[in-house]
Amino acid sequence: AAGALSHGQQRRLEVGMALAAQPRAIFLDEPTSGMGVDDLDEMKQLIRSLREDHTVVLIEHNMGIVMDISDTVTVMQQGRVLVEGPPRAIRDDERVRTAYLGNMITGGRQ
Repeated sequence: AAGALSHGQQRRLEVGMALAAQPRAIFLDEPTSGMGVDDLDEMKQLIRSLREDHTVVLIEHNMGIVMDISDTVTVMQQGRVLVEGPPRAIRDDERVRTAYLGNMITGGRQ
C-alpha cells in the first residue's frame, strides 16, 4: 500500500503516477525535499532516466543534486534569470557566488 512506503518511495511513486499520463514534459518541484540520504541516489537515477524520453524541468534547492543531474541550470534571483548554462559554468560564475554566498564571501557585505 502507498501509505506503507517510505517518504522517498512515495515521492518516486508520485513521479510514476505523473508518467502514467504519458506527458512529453514533466515538472518536478523539489522532488528530493524531506528525503533521507538513503533515498537520494534512487531519485537522482529516476530523474536521469526521464530525460531520455521527456523534457524535465526541475525546481530544486539541493545544489548537489542540481549540479549532478542537470544539462542546463537556470539561476534566478528576485524573479529574474541571473545566469543560465551548463552546471560547471554555473558553479564557477561569480554572479551566482555573490548572489547566493554573498555574506560568506564578502564578510557580510553584499
